Amino acid sequence: MSLTDLASLGSFVSGIAVLISLVYLAVQVRQASKHTRAQIAQNRISRMADQQLRMAEGELGILVGRARAGDGTLTPDEIARFMAFMRSQFWSAEDNFLQHREGMLAEEMYASFRASMTGLMRGPGTQAAWEISRTSFAPDFQAFMDGVARDANAAGFNDLVDQWRASAQRHKAENAPQEATG
Repeated sequence: MSLTDLASLGSFVSGIAVLISLVYLAVQVRQASKHTRAQIAQNRISRMADQQLRMAEGELGILVGRARAGDGTLTPDEIARFMAFMRSQFWSAEDNFLQHREGMLAEEMYASFRASMTGLMRGPGTQAAWEISRTSFAPDFQAFMDGVARDANAAGFNDLVDQWRASAQRHKAENAPQEATG
């Protein structure tokens, strides 16, 4: 075997080693991307669960319900607390919006997030909070939220208590034991 043959063999082995390294690197990048998306999803769910649990504890849920419905008897302090709560909702929404735009939030999660925001915006108080807060956000997010508000308007405002009661009564009636006829 000549020196040229050895050099060719060395180049061939080196090429295979580079190819293996590139495949390994591609697998590692893909895994890192999946891990990052999973962390984003987990943080999103943790943030949403924390917000819901805070509303379930004590008076925040009552305040949000009253403010969402546009209760004109809210005190200035209650309005300020509701606006702080809504700003946190809008910041969370902006994060979801930006993560989706960057390809880091799956389509299913984005659809769920958008539906949740549309539901939240189905109250005059939340619409007012967005109107007051919207200039604090970038134009592309403003356009997104304005679209959410239009969808909420098209669906109409809803009273969650009435909606829950009607749904519970319907399920209760559907599952009631049937009286025997005979």
